[in-house]
Amino acid sequence: MSYLSIHPEYEKLQQEVNDLRLELSDLIFKKDELLLHECKNIEADYMIKISSLEYKVFELQVKIFRIKRKIELVQAKVNNQEVIVLPLIENQLDEEYREYEENLRSKINIINNALHLRQCPTFTDDETAELKSLYKTVVKTLHPDLNPNITDEQQQLFLNAVDAYENGDLITMKTIVLLIEQVVPDVNSEDGIKQLLHKKEMLIHQIAFIQSDLDKIKISFPYNQIEFLKDTTAIEARKTELNGLLVEYKEFYAYYEKQLSKILGQV
Repeated sequence: MSYLSIHPEYEKLQQEVNDLRLELSDLIFKKDELLLHECKNIEADYMIKISSLEYKVFELQVKIFRIKRKIELVQAKVNNQEVIVLPLIENQLDEEYREYEENLRSKINIINNALHLRQCPTFTDDETAELKSLYKTVVKTLHPDLNPNITDEQQQLFLNAVDAYENGDLITMKTIVLLIEQVVPDVNSEDGIKQLLHKKEMLIHQIAFIQSDLDKIKISFPYNQIEFLKDTTAIEARKTELNGLLVEYKEFYAYYEKQLSKILGQV
Protein backbone atom coordinates (compact mmCIF):
# COMPACT_ATOMS: atom_id res chain seq x y z
CA MET A 1 0.00 0.00 0.00
CA SER A 2 1.40 3.39 -0.94
CA TYR A 3 2.06 6.19 1.52
CA LEU A 4 -0.44 8.41 -0.23
CA SER A 5 -3.27 5.91 0.15
CA ILE A 6 -2.65 5.77 3.92
CA HIS A 7 -3.04 9.54 4.16
CA PRO A 8 -6.03 10.61 2.03
CA GLU A 9 -5.65 14.23 3.26
CA TYR A 10 -2.31 14.43 1.44
CA GLU A 11 -3.90 15.47 -1.84
CA LYS A 12 -6.00 18.18 -0.14
CA LEU A 13 -2.96 19.47 1.72
CA GLN A 14 -0.90 19.46 -1.46
CA GLN A 15 -3.57 21.57 -3.18
CA GLU A 16 -3.56 24.03 -0.27
CA VAL A 17 0.22 24.34 -0.53
CA ASN A 18 -0.02 24.87 -4.29
CA ASP A 19 -2.65 27.58 -3.79
CA LEU A 20 -0.46 29.29 -1.18
CA ARG A 21 2.55 29.13 -3.50
CA LEU A 22 0.49 30.78 -6.21
CA GLU A 23 -0.72 33.47 -3.80
CA LEU A 24 2.82 34.13 -2.62
CA SER A 25 4.21 34.29 -6.16
CA ASP A 26 1.50 36.82 -7.07
CA LEU A 27 2.36 38.95 -4.02
CA ILE A 28 6.07 38.82 -4.82
CA PHE A 29 5.34 39.88 -8.38
CA LYS A 30 3.16 42.77 -7.15
CA LYS A 31 5.92 43.89 -4.79
CA ASP A 32 8.55 43.80 -7.53
CA GLU A 33 6.17 45.57 -9.91
CA LEU A 34 5.74 48.34 -7.33
CA LEU A 35 9.43 48.69 -6.46
CA LEU A 36 11.00 48.19 -9.88
CA HIS A 37 8.48 50.01 -12.06
CA GLU A 38 5.50 51.80 -10.52
CA CYS A 39 7.40 53.52 -7.71
CA LYS A 40 10.20 54.53 -10.06
CA ASN A 41 7.72 56.06 -12.50
CA ILE A 42 5.87 57.83 -9.69
CA GLU A 43 9.13 59.16 -8.28
CA ALA A 44 10.25 60.32 -11.72
CA ASP A 45 6.94 62.15 -12.18
CA TYR A 46 7.30 63.77 -8.74
CA MET A 47 10.91 64.76 -9.38
CA ILE A 48 10.06 66.45 -12.65
CA LYS A 49 6.96 68.26 -11.38
CA ILE A 50 8.03 69.20 -7.85
CA SER A 51 11.54 68.18 -6.81
CA SER A 52 13.39 70.57 -9.10
CA LEU A 53 11.81 73.43 -7.14
CA GLU A 54 12.33 71.65 -3.81
CA TYR A 55 16.00 71.27 -4.75
CA LYS A 56 16.35 75.00 -5.42
CA VAL A 57 14.70 75.80 -2.08
CA PHE A 58 17.00 73.43 -0.21
CA GLU A 59 20.04 74.77 -2.07
CA LEU A 60 19.18 78.31 -0.99
CA GLN A 61 18.60 77.16 2.59
CA VAL A 62 22.09 75.66 2.64
CA LYS A 63 23.57 78.86 1.21
CA ILE A 64 21.79 80.90 3.90
CA PHE A 65 23.00 78.59 6.69
CA ARG A 66 26.51 78.79 5.29
CA ILE A 67 26.70 82.56 4.91
CA LYS A 68 25.25 83.07 8.41
CA ARG A 69 27.95 80.79 9.77
CA LYS A 70 30.55 82.66 7.72
CA ILE A 71 29.40 85.93 9.27
CA GLU A 72 29.78 84.38 12.74
CA LEU A 73 33.33 83.23 11.99
CA VAL A 74 34.38 86.56 10.44
CA GLN A 75 32.81 88.56 13.28
CA ALA A 76 34.63 86.39 15.82
CA LYS A 77 37.93 87.18 14.10
CA VAL A 78 37.09 90.89 14.12
CA ASN A 79 36.13 90.83 17.80
CA ASN A 80 39.35 89.03 18.70
CA GLN A 81 41.41 91.32 16.45
CA GLU A 82 42.67 88.33 14.49
CA VAL A 83 43.75 88.26 10.86
CA ILE A 84 40.90 87.19 8.58
CA VAL A 85 42.02 84.60 6.03
CA LEU A 86 38.94 83.94 3.92
CA PRO A 87 40.25 80.75 2.21
CA LEU A 88 40.77 79.17 5.65
CA ILE A 89 37.26 80.15 6.68
CA GLU A 90 35.89 78.67 3.44
CA ASN A 91 37.77 75.43 4.16
CA GLN A 92 36.19 75.28 7.61
CA LEU A 93 32.76 75.88 6.10
CA ASP A 94 33.37 73.13 3.55
CA GLU A 95 34.00 70.70 6.41
CA GLU A 96 31.04 71.87 8.49
CA TYR A 97 28.62 71.72 5.57
CA ARG A 98 30.00 68.64 3.84
CA GLU A 99 26.89 66.60 4.70
CA TYR A 100 24.60 69.29 3.28
CA GLU A 101 26.61 69.42 0.06
CA GLU A 102 26.50 65.64 -0.27
CA ASN A 103 22.75 65.78 0.23
CA LEU A 104 22.49 68.35 -2.54
CA ARG A 105 24.52 66.17 -4.90
CA SER A 106 22.34 63.20 -4.03
CA LYS A 107 19.17 65.16 -4.79
CA ILE A 108 20.44 66.38 -8.14
CA ASN A 109 21.47 62.83 -9.08
CA ILE A 110 17.97 61.59 -8.30
CA ILE A 111 16.47 64.32 -10.47
CA ASN A 112 18.87 63.49 -13.31
CA ASN A 113 17.95 59.81 -13.04
CA ALA A 114 14.28 60.75 -13.23
CA LEU A 115 14.91 62.76 -16.39
CA HIS A 116 16.84 59.82 -17.85
CA LEU A 117 13.97 57.45 -17.04
CA ARG A 118 11.54 59.71 -18.88
CA GLN A 119 13.81 59.65 -21.94
CA CYS A 120 14.10 55.84 -22.04
CA PRO A 121 12.23 54.05 -24.85
CA THR A 122 8.85 52.65 -23.83
CA PHE A 123 7.33 49.26 -24.60
CA THR A 124 4.12 48.59 -26.45
CA ASP A 125 1.26 47.22 -24.35
CA ASP A 126 1.90 43.74 -25.77
CA GLU A 127 5.61 43.88 -24.94
CA THR A 128 4.87 45.08 -21.40
CA ALA A 129 2.35 42.27 -20.90
CA GLU A 130 4.85 39.72 -22.23
CA LEU A 131 7.62 40.99 -19.94
CA LYS A 132 5.32 40.74 -16.92
CA SER A 133 4.14 37.27 -17.89
CA LEU A 134 7.70 35.99 -18.34
CA TYR A 135 8.80 37.50 -15.04
CA LYS A 136 5.89 35.82 -13.26
CA THR A 137 7.14 32.50 -14.64
CA VAL A 138 10.62 33.23 -13.29
CA VAL A 139 9.26 34.19 -9.86
CA LYS A 140 7.22 30.99 -9.57
CA THR A 141 10.15 28.84 -10.64
CA LEU A 142 13.22 30.49 -9.12
CA HIS A 143 12.28 32.91 -6.34
CA PRO A 144 14.12 31.78 -3.15
CA ASP A 145 11.03 32.26 -0.97
CA LEU A 146 9.16 29.76 -3.13
CA ASN A 147 12.10 27.53 -3.95
CA PRO A 148 14.51 27.42 -0.99
CA ASN A 149 16.58 24.59 -2.46
CA ILE A 150 17.65 26.24 -5.69
CA THR A 151 21.32 26.03 -6.63
CA ASP A 152 23.76 28.95 -6.74
CA GLU A 153 23.45 28.94 -10.53
CA GLN A 154 19.67 29.17 -10.32
CA GLN A 155 19.97 31.96 -7.74
CA GLN A 156 22.18 33.93 -10.14
CA LEU A 157 19.71 33.27 -12.92
CA PHE A 158 16.95 34.74 -10.76
CA LEU A 159 19.04 37.85 -9.99
CA ASN A 160 19.67 38.28 -13.71
CA ALA A 161 15.92 38.06 -14.29
CA VAL A 162 15.29 40.78 -11.69
CA ASP A 163 17.79 43.04 -13.47
CA ALA A 164 16.18 42.26 -16.83
CA TYR A 165 12.73 43.07 -15.47
CA GLU A 166 13.91 46.30 -13.87
CA ASN A 167 15.64 47.41 -17.08
CA GLY A 168 12.87 46.24 -19.41
CA ASP A 169 15.21 43.78 -21.15
CA LEU A 170 12.70 41.52 -22.90
CA ILE A 171 15.30 39.56 -24.88
CA THR A 172 17.25 38.56 -21.77
CA MET A 173 14.02 37.66 -19.97
CA LYS A 174 12.99 35.36 -22.82
CA THR A 175 16.41 33.69 -22.70
CA ILE A 176 16.18 33.11 -18.95
CA VAL A 177 12.74 31.53 -19.27
CA LEU A 178 14.11 29.17 -21.92
CA LEU A 179 16.96 28.24 -19.57
CA ILE A 180 14.54 27.62 -16.71
CA GLU A 181 12.82 24.91 -18.70
CA GLN A 182 16.14 23.04 -18.80
CA VAL A 183 17.54 23.98 -15.39
CA VAL A 184 14.42 23.40 -13.30
CA PRO A 185 12.42 20.41 -14.55
CA ASP A 186 8.82 19.87 -13.44
CA VAL A 187 9.17 17.16 -10.82
CA ASN A 188 6.28 15.97 -8.65
CA SER A 189 7.15 16.22 -4.96
CA GLU A 190 7.08 13.12 -2.71
CA ASP A 191 6.96 15.12 0.53
CA GLY A 192 5.09 13.57 3.40
CA ILE A 193 2.25 15.08 5.45
CA LYS A 194 4.64 16.53 8.01
CA GLN A 195 6.74 18.22 5.36
CA LEU A 196 3.68 19.61 3.64
CA LEU A 197 2.34 21.03 6.90
CA HIS A 198 5.69 22.70 7.55
CA LYS A 199 5.74 24.10 4.02
CA LYS A 200 2.19 25.39 4.45
CA GLU A 201 3.11 27.19 7.68
CA MET A 202 6.18 28.74 6.07
CA LEU A 203 4.14 29.92 3.08
CA ILE A 204 1.47 31.49 5.30
CA HIS A 205 4.18 33.29 7.27
CA GLN A 206 5.90 34.53 4.11
CA ILE A 207 2.61 35.69 2.60
CA ALA A 208 1.93 37.79 5.70
CA PHE A 209 5.48 39.20 5.54
CA ILE A 210 5.26 40.18 1.86
CA GLN A 211 1.76 41.63 2.34
CA SER A 212 3.11 43.76 5.18
CA ASP A 213 5.89 44.99 2.88
CA LEU A 214 3.33 45.87 0.22
CA ASP A 215 1.25 47.82 2.73
CA LYS A 216 4.33 49.78 3.86
CA ILE A 217 5.30 50.59 0.27
CA LYS A 218 1.82 51.95 -0.46
CA ILE A 219 1.90 54.39 2.47
CA SER A 220 5.48 55.52 1.82
CA PHE A 221 7.12 57.89 -0.66
CA PRO A 222 6.86 57.85 -3.61
CA TYR A 223 3.76 55.63 -3.87
CA ASN A 224 1.84 57.82 -1.42
CA GLN A 225 2.12 60.71 -3.90
CA ILE A 226 -0.09 59.06 -6.55
CA GLU A 227 -3.23 61.04 -5.76
CA PHE A 228 -1.29 64.27 -5.32
CA LEU A 229 0.30 63.89 -8.77
CA LYS A 230 -3.14 63.41 -10.32
CA ASP A 231 -4.38 66.67 -8.76
CA THR A 232 -3.24 69.53 -10.99
CA THR A 233 -4.65 72.09 -8.54
CA ALA A 234 -2.62 70.65 -5.67
CA ILE A 235 0.50 70.55 -7.83
CA GLU A 236 0.13 74.19 -8.82
CA ALA A 237 -0.48 75.15 -5.19
CA ARG A 238 2.71 73.37 -4.14
CA LYS A 239 4.67 75.07 -6.94
CA THR A 240 3.31 78.45 -5.85
CA GLU A 241 4.35 77.73 -2.27
CA LEU A 242 7.87 76.71 -3.33
CA ASN A 243 8.28 79.70 -5.64
CA GLY A 244 7.22 81.93 -2.75
CA LEU A 245 9.90 80.37 -0.56
CA LEU A 246 12.47 80.94 -3.30
CA VAL A 247 11.67 84.65 -3.42
CA GLU A 248 11.80 84.89 0.38
CA TYR A 249 15.08 82.99 0.68
CA LYS A 250 16.73 85.03 -2.08
CA GLU A 251 15.88 88.16 -0.10
CA PHE A 252 17.32 86.61 3.06
CA TYR A 253 20.52 85.66 1.25
CA ALA A 254 20.91 89.14 -0.27
CA TYR A 255 20.51 90.62 3.22
CA TYR A 256 23.23 88.40 4.69
CA GLU A 257 25.54 89.18 1.77
CA LYS A 258 25.22 92.88 2.61
CA GLN A 259 25.89 92.15 6.29
CA LEU A 260 29.03 90.21 5.41
CA SER A 261 30.26 92.94 3.05
CA LYS A 262 29.66 95.54 5.76
CA ILE A 263 31.73 93.59 8.30
CA LEU A 264 34.56 92.95 5.84
CA GLY A 265 34.49 96.62 4.79
CA GLN A 266 35.20 97.65 8.38
CA VAL A 267 38.36 95.54 8.61
